[in-house]
Order: sequence, then structure tokens, then C-alpha cells
Amino acid sequence: MRCVARGAVGASLWVALACHGIAGVEDVTYSGESQDGCASYCSTLKEACPGDVAVYEDDEICAKVCKIFKAGTPSRPQGNTLACRAAQADIALTFNSDLSENRSNCEAAGPGGADQCTIYPSTPNCEGYCTIYMAACTNTKEWGFNTFEQCTSRCAAFPYSGTYTAAEGQKGDTLACRLHHATLATADPDNNCESAGVRPSGDCLGTGDPSCDDYCRVNEVACSEDYAVYESRQQCKAVCNALRKGDRKLDTGGQDTVACRSYHSYFALMGAPTPHCSHSGPAGDGVCTDDPEHPNCISFCALFEAGCSDQYADAYGGDDELCVTECETLDDASVEGGNLYSVDAAQEGNTLKCRTLHAVRALTAPRSADAPRYCQAALGGDPCN
Repeated sequence: MRCVARGAVGASLWVALACHGIAGVEDVTYSGESQDGCASYCSTLKEACPGDVAVYEDDEICAKVCKIFKAGTPSRPQGNTLACRAAQADIALTFNSDLSENRSNCEAAGPGGADQCTIYPSTPNCEGYCTIYMAACTNTKEWGFNTFEQCTSRCAAFPYSGTYTAAEGQKGDTLACRLHHATLATADPDNNCESAGVRPSGDCLGTGDPSCDDYCRVNEVACSEDYAVYESRQQCKAVCNALRKGDRKLDTGGQDTVACRSYHSYFALMGAPTPHCSHSGPAGDGVCTDDPEHPNCISFCALFEAGCSDQYADAYGGDDELCVTECETLDDASVEGGNLYSVDAAQEGNTLKCRTLHAVRALTAPRSADAPRYCQAALGGDPCN
């Protein structure tokens, strides 16, 4: 790639140019204005986006983050560049008398670039986040990414809380929190890189009950194709709503909860879909269960009863132990021997996997014409026979 110097600057300001950049970010034109550009950019942004709409912690963080961005071309300000962000800061400055008007421009001018300063507008702030994070946290593999491309694809799993500001990035299991800590990592990586990474931790752990929307989004990105444990987002949410929510800080195994499944979904997202996708699935794969002596069967029977209450009552008369006892006669009821759950592995056969899938289908569409057939399959009827 040939680098071309452009820009209305005096000859004394030209510096030697090189094709330097972050992996995965498109090559762009460089000019000798880049260092002065950061000072101007941060100064404009500070005036245009103060207080509640500020996008950097302070001047130092802005300056450090700015140096990571490619300069871009001021006459064509686009992409994940300083030129694009500076142009957005200039626009925000024209609205700074009404901070509610310039929020979107402040976000686009900020570290993430929103859906304006990026080649990935469908995942706002992801390209900017990955550029900063990969530069500031050199041991990214430890926190979930081997490559820039992995980062931009996995970033789609992070909950997006709306227009980014530094204040909104103070805490929560969100992309905003990870982006904020990525910017802080430019000055203090030891205390910020973990929080900026994939698995929720520190300020970015989140509080309150785990969200079904968040769990299902992460699971969908982390456990796709051969590793998929749900057939749709709707199916995932149906299972999630039937489970206890649990404690997002403590439930890492031994709990039949959303929190436990969410925890393992994040480990799958970090690059270990085997075995963590199965752990994060409907029956919990003997890990996300309240009773490890009866792996999978406790969870299956609960889901079956929730989705097929009449059939469950007819078959077991409300005797949960009878359901578990019958379940444990199935060869794959044990978690030993690599009996990992996935949608592909559960299509047919006299297996717990097949029965679980059909119980979940009934739970997802209880009023559909197919619901009785799903319930019969969960009892061992066709195709689970």
C-alpha cells in the first residue's frame, strides 16, 4: 500500500510517512498534521461536549486515545479515523448551546465513533472499541480476543445501552463500560484491561437480575452453527423466562439459573464453545444445575412441566422424582463421555437431547398447532424414540 501525504501545511511540517495502523482497520491517507490534529480535536471536543455528554474521562485520556486513530483525510472525513471524529466534533460544537441536540455528534466524535466513524455501522462503537482495546491491552488473548476481526465480530454480543458518554461507561455489563475502560487502559492497563475485556468483571460486571435479552444476545453470537443450543432468540428467551435469574456474581456452576448460563455463554464467547455452549444451554449440561447428582434431568423435567403442563401431569401425576427417574434411563442423561447438547445433536433418537429440544419447542410456542406433537416427543414419541 502506497502512503500519500496530503494537507494544507507548510513544507517545514512534513514528516516521514509510513504505512502504520491497527490490524483490521483500513489503510488511509496520512499527513504531518496528526499530532497538531489531536490537540485541536481534544480542545474542540471538550468545548462541544462538556459535562453529561463528555466522551472522555479527561484531557490526558483524550490525547492518548487520539494518537491510536489513523489520521484520515480532512477533506473526506470518514471511517474509523481522527478526521471523521474531528469533523463530528466540529458539528457538535455548532449545537453546544443545546446538549440534547449534540449527543449523537458527540458520540460519533468520541472513542467508539458510533455508527458514523466506522465501516461497521450496524454495530455502533465496536470498531472504535476494538481499535483502542487492541492497542492499549496487548495481552488481549487473556481477555477474549486473538485478532481484531474476532473483536469486531464478538463485540456484537455486548449490550448496547444507547448513546455513549463517559458517564454511562462507569459501570454495567455493557459495551459502553468496556469502551470506557479501554480508553482508561491507554493510561493504566493493569487496572482496566480486564474490565474492558469480554467477560463481565469489575465495574463492568453489572448489577441486578441477569437480563434475558443480554443472555440470549451473547449466547446467539457465541454459540452459533454447530454449537447452537437454541433455534431462535425467541426460544432462548422462553427458556430464560422459565428459569430463576440467580446471582450474576456468584453463579458460575451448581445453579440452575440464567446467571450460570450467562456466565458460560461469555466463556464460549471468549473462544471456548466446547464445552461452554452446552453448559449455557437449556438443561445446563450438569454444570448449571441445582443437583449435580442428577445432571440435566432436573432441568429437563422443569422445562417439560413448564411447556407441557397437562402432558406432564398425565404422565407423572405431579411426581417430579418419577420424571427424573425415567429421564435417567436414557443413555445420554449423563454428562460423561462428551454428551454435549446442541440443536444439531438433538434432532432425533431416543435421547435426552431430543426430548429437551422438543420440550423447549413446546415452551416456546405453547399455543401452536405443533405444541401437542412437541410434548409427545418430549415423552419419547416420534422423533425421540
